[in-house]
Amino acid sequence: MPSENHDQTLSVLNKALNNDMFSVEVRKFIKAHRNQTYNTFCRFANVNGTDHLVISDGGLPLNSKGPLPAEFNKAGIYIIVENGTSDAYIGSSIDIGTRMESHLNKAMSSKMEGTNHLLYSRVRAIGANNFTVTPIHPGSHFLSMLLDNEQFNSLVLTPKDYLLLDAFTKYELALTEQSYLDKMQSTLNGRHIATTSSHPTLFDSTAVQSTMVQEEEPTYVDYVPAPDLPSTALRNLSHWKVDPSLKIQILDTREGYKGNILGSFDTGREAARLFADPGATSDIKHMILYRYGRAEQYYYSPYLGIEVDVVIKGETKAGPVEHPGAASAEPLSNMTELPLGKVCAVSTDYSKVLGTFGSVYAAYNALDISPNTAKRNFGLKRTCLSPKVGECYLAAHPDSMPLFRKGVVASLPVHVHDLQTNVITRYPSVTVVENILNIHHDFVNKHLNKGIYKRADGRLYKFIRPVSKANAL
Repeated sequence: MPSENHDQTLSVLNKALNNDMFSVEVRKFIKAHRNQTYNTFCRFANVNGTDHLVISDGGLPLNSKGPLPAEFNKAGIYIIVENGTSDAYIGSSIDIGTRMESHLNKAMSSKMEGTNHLLYSRVRAIGANNFTVTPIHPGSHFLSMLLDNEQFNSLVLTPKDYLLLDAFTKYELALTEQSYLDKMQSTLNGRHIATTSSHPTLFDSTAVQSTMVQEEEPTYVDYVPAPDLPSTALRNLSHWKVDPSLKIQILDTREGYKGNILGSFDTGREAARLFADPGATSDIKHMILYRYGRAEQYYYSPYLGIEVDVVIKGETKAGPVEHPGAASAEPLSNMTELPLGKVCAVSTDYSKVLGTFGSVYAAYNALDISPNTAKRNFGLKRTCLSPKVGECYLAAHPDSMPLFRKGVVASLPVHVHDLQTNVITRYPSVTVVENILNIHHDFVNKHLNKGIYKRADGRLYKFIRPVSKANAL
């Protein structure tokens, strides 16, 4: 049942379809493809006069890791069910997998401690692994549909075009979401209204002038790091204690700040957990932390973007850090077909790639392989047995193998195209993009070489990974 809010949104969008500040081609495309109907992934069953949603198989735990099935990477309606109960949350998103990650990160954020949010408070209380996310209805993603249409390959879109395509996608998803909310009255939704925006700035002509993408080649610039800032400017480290009496100290190593305590911890596990934002995945395992605590070598923290000195009471520093190494193996010539900078699961006859991953860590999580086995057998000498894909090698392109063997994945450059200024900035890594543009690395990786990312403030970006060997390594 559309609400007054939905009617206001529809009125604005219909006016946009007759306004020349939006491309004629985009307006025609939307008119031709709006109001499409899709078959649901589930069904309703009437039990004692009450409709119950029967969800198909294919759901995943809210805290799932690794690659997601295709239907999670599309626009649609989803349901989050508390396992073993009828309690559920219904929502919609232009990318269900991204929204799934967002729900998990928000629920586990320190800002949500004591929250009244029905879903997030329940997730914090009993754990994300007790919730299953399932897509229940597909929807139209107008931008993806247009970009996939060869007829529009040469069309230069303006930021206003992107906003209109995005607005129609979200509006139609909200209408479908509303139908499920009306039918199900899901218990973990705070209210049963799928809100939409009335887009007050959609017709702002001054915004069009200032954000128009020019029909010319973009300007390329190189990212130049700013001068070192005080330690407190690296990240918000308010969740880190500073207490010289504690067992583990993380020290700054930069010129002018060397020896300053960035954080103090009681145990290695606590340090590893808090090396990232509270509730987020740690960027360092406590075993690695202890290795650096015993070595005269600094640890490079992707989270902080600098090298830090790990000092552990009772431990003597001596020599370089020693990581358990995988057995070496000469790369085979046919491995040169593997993508650069990726860990690949390769069939035992080398005939096909069974999966690609950003790191050995991501590979053993997705393939359900023992971490020790994955690290020990990485290469082409011994196979790993995965319940997901069977027996396989974990390997990489010959030029990338040494990087993963060292336990450090080289930072690969990323080009960021700001569609409002038509400037492409060359950044050295996804981590730097995250720090400078305040865009989570998961969103950057998800949009690499595909689609447009819209930041919370409405700014539009394309993320491009250079494909040449010279740029990739």
